[in-house]
Amino acid sequence: MRELVEDIANQAAGSNGECALSISNKPCPINKNAELLTDFAPFDINKKSLISTIISKLETQAMGDDHFSETSALLCKIENYVDDIAFDLDCEIKFTKLTVSSLLKACGLSIKDDYNNSLEKLIDYMDMVSRFEKEKLFITVNIRSFFTDKEMNDFAETAVSHKFKILMLESVERAKLPDEKRLLIDDDMCII
Repeated sequence: MRELVEDIANQAAGSNGECALSISNKPCPINKNAELLTDFAPFDINKKSLISTIISKLETQAMGDDHFSETSALLCKIENYVDDIAFDLDCEIKFTKLTVSSLLKACGLSIKDDYNNSLEKLIDYMDMVSRFEKEKLFITVNIRSFFTDKEMNDFAETAVSHKFKILMLESVERAKLPDEKRLLIDDDMCII
């Protein structure tokens, strides 16, 4: 189990590995088409890749026709403000990193995290990744160890209704969930 998860984690980080992922029988890179989820208590919805994607979408909106003039005026106003407060300094300054992207990053953007439970948060995370990045395979590791069968049944129903693709890797056999397709693999990687 450890070797399998490490292989997937390495590939998710961009390295080569033994596991293969395919879409319509065509091999595709795990790092672009799957996401490995191992921490559920607590689950952090503010993952760097999702925040970066949201910032990129906001930047596109800020530079689009609806907001371009307001964005340009705001950046100009910030430059003028910094010029004004730096006027008494004994040096000249210039602005090399004042962009919409740097401004958005400086705001400390994060997704509001006021969920009642981690599974609600996980469903919203999967939804945002699917909408803002792309549809991915979510690979969970031992998620069933963190939640009751009832919670997992509710999670599975919601995931199915959203058409999320989820591969749950479990080291212990548990009660089967509705709509679950299960494969048992032994130490020799043989399907039982």
